[in-house]
This record gives sequence, C-alpha cells and structure tokens, in this order.
Amino acid sequence: MRQLRKLTDTPSEQFLLEAALSHLRVTDGAEVPLVLQYLAAAREVFERLTGRALLTQTYELAIPDWGDSGLISLDRNPVSAITSVKYLDANDTEQTLSSANYLLHTAEDAAAVLTFRSTFSEPTIAERHDAVRVAFTAGASSWASVPYSQRQAVLFLAAHLYEVRTPINIGNIVNDIPMTLTSLITMNRIGGFIG
Repeated sequence: MRQLRKLTDTPSEQFLLEAALSHLRVTDGAEVPLVLQYLAAAREVFERLTGRALLTQTYELAIPDWGDSGLISLDRNPVSAITSVKYLDANDTEQTLSSANYLLHTAEDAAAVLTFRSTFSEPTIAERHDAVRVAFTAGASSWASVPYSQRQAVLFLAAHLYEVRTPINIGNIVNDIPMTLTSLITMNRIGGFIG
C-alpha cells in the first residue's frame, strides 16, 4: 500500500489572485476571500487529477518495500530533489539511507522515479505498510515557471466553483465547450495518473 502525504506547501493562491479576479470580472473586494478559497480548491483538484505539484511542496511517500525492481515512482511531478530516504529496520528502528545509494530520474510528462545504484544492497526491513519512506520536494519555484495551460486549468476550475455554488444544476441545458477544462487536465496528466 502506497501512502503519499503532503508535509509542507507553498501558499500559492495569492499568485493567481489578480488573474482570477480579472477572469471572474470581480471588482468587489469583499469577494476576495471567497475567490482565494475557490482557487485553493481548484489547485488541489488539478494537482490530484494530474499528479502534478504546481508550486513548491514537500511530500513523504511511504511504501512497504524497496519498490518494483529497485524503482520507486514518486507520484508527483516535477520533482526537484529527494530530501531523504528512511526505512525501519528489522527491529523497527528508523535508519537513514545515504544519498550515495540512490538517484532521481525526472521527465516532464512522467512521474519522477527513484532508482538504487547497482552497489546498493537492500537492508532487511520491518514488515509494515510504511517500512520505506521517501521525502521529496516537487513543484515549480514560481508561477512564471508553471505552464500557462496548467494556470488556465486552475482558473477554469475556480471560475466554475465561483459561478456554480451548489452541486446541482436545475433548469439549464449545459454542454461542455470542446477543448477547455477537460482537455487542459488530460494534456497535463502524468502518465495517465488519476488520484
């Protein structure tokens, strides 16, 4: 069983606030807290649907073993660094693996992967779902580094949440506009990731 837990997050909704207010044509300052709330929700939905981290975040992935064939997929992209690889030994004592034992492999449209060097000999670990824990940093350092299609998808989601404040639609005929939100999410999904 894999468990991905966010440890820290860069509050980022302020970076898109001006664009969101313009996109929504909001001029009333009293609406700003609501727009920020919808931006936060939209960013979270986008990140979970695509497997991406938009701005700098720190995660911990807990898994029961050393991965399939010495590969551990990190489930978020883009990954900029591995902070640590820790494991619980056979006595349930936490140990930290030297960074000389592993490498980070990244690709733009695939999940980042941690691999172990050929000289690495797997220590015996405890039999538990979180025996191996990989802490890593993912996301861009600034909104300027986030592709425009990803920023636009967050704006579309936030606009939908702002305009349709209930989970039901009564008395309207609604159609998706081709090549909008669904297309933006699909084109930014990491290797078919759905999470």
